[in-house]
Amino acid sequence: MLLSQTVYACKSCKSNAFMLALQPDFKGEVTGKLTPNGDFVMRVTFKDGSEQSFIADLLFMNQFAVCSHCNCLGQWQLAQ
Repeated sequence: MLLSQTVYACKSCKSNAFMLALQPDFKGEVTGKLTPNGDFVMRVTFKDGSEQSFIADLLFMNQFAVCSHCNCLGQWQLAQ
């Protein structure tokens, strides 16, 4: 599940496209969107139908986001 259009960019290659490092057996869906006030809101839908929404901050990105271009984990910064 490729996500992009965030307020974050990879320090290594400057890309904003990423995938989340989730457990291999995760069966839900993850979506994200940039809000008008500049927050990147992620919504996780689990296979039982429940949902959880949260703002993906820099700490979250550095723990769970893998760059789709260079495969770096933990290399995120605010986009310029």
